[in-house]
Amino acid sequence: MLKRLLIIVMASTLWACDRYVRENDTVYDVPDTDNYLSGASFRALNDAIENYPKSAENYYKRALFHYRKDNYDKTFDDVQSAIKADNQQAKYYFLLSQVYRQNKEFKKALSAILHARKLAPKNPETLIQSGELLLINQKFDASGKTLNLATQMLPKDPRIDFIKGNLALEKQDTANAKRFLFRAIRKRPDYANAYNSLATLFNRYDMPKTAIKYASKGLEYEPEHDYLNYNKAEAYRQRRKVDSARVFYKKTYQTNPEIYQASYYLGRYTFDLGKYKEAQEYLENTLKYNRKFERTHYYLGLCYTYQNLDQKALKTLKTAMEQDPNHIASRDAYWGIRNKIKLEELRRREDSIRQAYYEQEQEYLRKLREKEKKRQEAYKKMLQEQQERVKKQQEEYQRKLKEQQDRIKKQQEEYRRKLKEQQEQIKKRQQEYLRKLKEQQEKKKNGGE
Repeated sequence: MLKRLLIIVMASTLWACDRYVRENDTVYDVPDTDNYLSGASFRALNDAIENYPKSAENYYKRALFHYRKDNYDKTFDDVQSAIKADNQQAKYYFLLSQVYRQNKEFKKALSAILHARKLAPKNPETLIQSGELLLINQKFDASGKTLNLATQMLPKDPRIDFIKGNLALEKQDTANAKRFLFRAIRKRPDYANAYNSLATLFNRYDMPKTAIKYASKGLEYEPEHDYLNYNKAEAYRQRRKVDSARVFYKKTYQTNPEIYQASYYLGRYTFDLGKYKEAQEYLENTLKYNRKFERTHYYLGLCYTYQNLDQKALKTLKTAMEQDPNHIASRDAYWGIRNKIKLEELRRREDSIRQAYYEQEQEYLRKLREKEKKRQEAYKKMLQEQQERVKKQQEEYQRKLKEQQDRIKKQQEEYRRKLKEQQEQIKKRQQEYLRKLKEQQEKKKNGGE
């Protein structure tokens, strides 16, 4: 059972690329492996391989399991094991070609599918895929012959007309390109990839209105189709309808960032709106896939400049100037940012000198303050010591004064005591004298009688 075709990568770089780029184009599915997707099935396949390690079919079935899980490294390992066990099975080489396609190794994919074609020369799917891979590898004559053989087997298959249309487009055969692509659409009206190729054709030949028409038609069927959005954006850009172009470039970027042309113009238009940080993101994405595309370094350098990321701006603008020495704007921007950096370096040097002088001055003042502080502290200490010494002297004087006062008081008390004793002694002598006098008087009196 055939699965849905994947997206074609037919957009040309600035309408000047004549090579058919196979990134997202028709990938013809391997046989239906829905029954292989469960964990139980995987465990059963592992057990089968362990029990029958020489069975090529078991390795092939497990490779299908990994392929449906998008694990291409393991798919490659198992399909190689299957081929090693049995190299006469076309389907093994068909699957190997699919793995190489997913890894974008188109020469190896072609080699694998041609081997499958030798083993199954009448298999229409093998013919269609080999015709497409021959186209991708720019083997145009061989591709045309192979596709004619496929047409004989599947005359109603729109995919063959679609690839033939792309082949004619790459050969710049506009009439046949249109004829085959319109035939593919008649066979399959919802063929978004065919509408995309028509939009590519009309954009290439400066017919943007017609390109918009077919891109819009294809988007009705696949609104998220990356290259349909891209072609529509390119057509609007040719018509100088910047706002509309920006809308579809952004849809392209959100769907497939690898379309670096879209992120470049989206970055430019976003830059013009003054959204430098956002524009930086888009332009850096472009450089991831193409380091030399258009003026990417120039506009990215300006984004850095307006965000004051001067060193990044200088490096990026230097690259822009080296890529195109004749681009005056790049040179002006480069020397402008370089002079700005030099002026800032001089300003920083002046600020550094001024800061150093200020720091020296502050250090001198600090030392003066410290010296004055020490002097004041010494004076305060001396004054305090002097006050303490005076206080001690006063206390000593007060102590001595008190001692002297106490001594005088004691002397006075002693004097009073002695005076009192003297007075008492005098009083006693007086009393004794008076007593004796009285006795004498009485004796005289008694004697006279």
